[in-house]
Amino acid sequence: GVGRYQLALRRMAGDLLSLRQHVTSLEVENGQLRHSLAWQEELGQELLSDVNLDVMTREELLDRLGTLKRKLVASTAEMRRLKDRVQQLQNELIQKNDWEQELVLLQQAHRQQRARLRSCQEKVAKTKGLEETVRQQEKVIEAMERVLQEKLSRSTANSGGGCQGGQGPLEGHPLLKGDQRRP
Repeated sequence: GVGRYQLALRRMAGDLLSLRQHVTSLEVENGQLRHSLAWQEELGQELLSDVNLDVMTREELLDRLGTLKRKLVASTAEMRRLKDRVQQLQNELIQKNDWEQELVLLQQAHRQQRARLRSCQEKVAKTKGLEETVRQQEKVIEAMERVLQEKLSRSTANSGGGCQGGQGPLEGHPLLKGDQRRP
């Protein structure tokens, strides 16, 4: 019961640590992707600003335009891939945060259950202590009944059994009727 629960909590804590490490690596990768995207944009700006259109021939302009179009298509595809990867990383981060929150809730529940368990164990221990006290008291009562019975026997022997109705002075006493009150 409790052992399996503690083992599950330890496993979840280990999972949480590995998830945090994974989140850190994803954040590093995200930073690298953002840097790469910024670099692509800078490269495009350089290509556009590098051109001196007045001294180029029509063929050179068309060739340059074709190169810029290919680079634009490649950069657009790379940007789309990077944006998708950033979105994926953000989704993973959200999921890992949810798992961490779930672990925190499980740890709180575990602490509460541990407190309840401790309280129940204390009640059980107290009950066992009370049961032992009752057993001791029963032994004392039995011993007192024997002493009273012996006293009664001596007193009736000394008086010659001269009590009314054949009963001694203590025979009707509730302590001496131990067999009647015990199951």
